[in-house]
Amino acid sequence: MTTDLLLAVAHHLFAFSLIAFLVAELVLLTASPERPVLRKLLFIDLCYGVAAVGSVVAGVSRLHWGDKPAEFYTGNPVFWIKMGLWVLVGLISIVPTIRYIIWIRRQELPSPAVFASTRRLVTLEVALFTGIPVFAAMMARGVGY
Repeated sequence: MTTDLLLAVAHHLFAFSLIAFLVAELVLLTASPERPVLRKLLFIDLCYGVAAVGSVVAGVSRLHWGDKPAEFYTGNPVFWIKMGLWVLVGLISIVPTIRYIIWIRRQELPSPAVFASTRRLVTLEVALFTGIPVFAAMMARGVGY
């Protein structure tokens, strides 16, 4: 039980950190696209990536070393909806990440239109991500079996 508990805590802390970093990006994307803001965006996005990797590692570890058998998760369609959302959020996050890197490396400020479209992408990430804990809670209560 101790291993499962520690993995669950790690998984939740990484997931909650991830959403906090996404919201921080969203807040910064309301500011003016100036160099200090762009550097902060890149740093926060790096933290977001670390939290995402940590969440995946903790989640996969729960599949292998947690109290519930892997089939509890993999045999549940709600789990796959949750994973689909996770992948979708991850794919969407590629565009803002690339933009932040380009803005910093080229030392150029984005146009207002590109900055606004990046904000819309991060807003979409936040909106989609909110479904992940909903499906996780459903799955934990046996919905889908």
